[in-house]
Amino acid sequence: MKSVQLPMMNKRFDDQYTFDLQHYLSRKSFCSTINLFNQAAHRCPPPGSKAIWLCTLWVFWMLTAVLAHIVRIHFKANHTLIPLLLVMVMSTALFVWGYRRTQQQNRIEYQYNKLLLIVIISIQFEFAILEICSQVNATQNIRGVNYRLSKNGHHLNKSDPHQILGFKTSYAIVIEFDDRYSSLPSQRFSGSYPSDDYVSIPLCSNAAPTVDQPPMAHLPWHHDTEKNQSFQQSTVFPFTSDEKKWTGI
Repeated sequence: MKSVQLPMMNKRFDDQYTFDLQHYLSRKSFCSTINLFNQAAHRCPPPGSKAIWLCTLWVFWMLTAVLAHIVRIHFKANHTLIPLLLVMVMSTALFVWGYRRTQQQNRIEYQYNKLLLIVIISIQFEFAILEICSQVNATQNIRGVNYRLSKNGHHLNKSDPHQILGFKTSYAIVIEFDDRYSSLPSQRFSGSYPSDDYVSIPLCSNAAPTVDQPPMAHLPWHHDTEKNQSFQQSTVFPFTSDEKKWTGI
């Protein structure tokens, strides 16, 4: 089993065609497939860095603490700690919900004129990529090619809503090739490169006869006839004394 990893950089998957793909995928097929993934990533971008979210939450906590301290000094209230804790807990819950909302698929169902309408607010990035993987694999698996999504170096079959730790999430498309596909008799190619981008040129070819050659000089038995004639002309048979008398020499 051979695999090629295409990391995601600047919200785009690497679409550079490498030599590892030559014996399995053509350049046109590879670029068209990766273009589908990049279109999905552009339509449903992945969530941003968690460090930005955490910094925003920390700043909000500090502002809330300063505000609670000012209220305590101004109004001389000794019970400002309880509202502060409630605000911190609620802001943390909103932080987790807001971050997951950028990943999950949220739907609003409402009825208007007795019709049920489903409005998609945001489509999860992982769901969109996994959906394309399943669609591409439906046609590529018969060729021994399998696409899958990798998240932080681990195989991802479905979105994991509980994975919230970690400041940076790295995504990659992993293309797996089954070596048993190349051993099938129906998939053997005459050339050394089973790709549409390469043309195999035979070492020997039956060239047409030139003007100086006789019309049947390219036939194999013609060369044998010339060799036989030259052999007969160059061969000298010695005569015996009886043969000389018989021939009159």
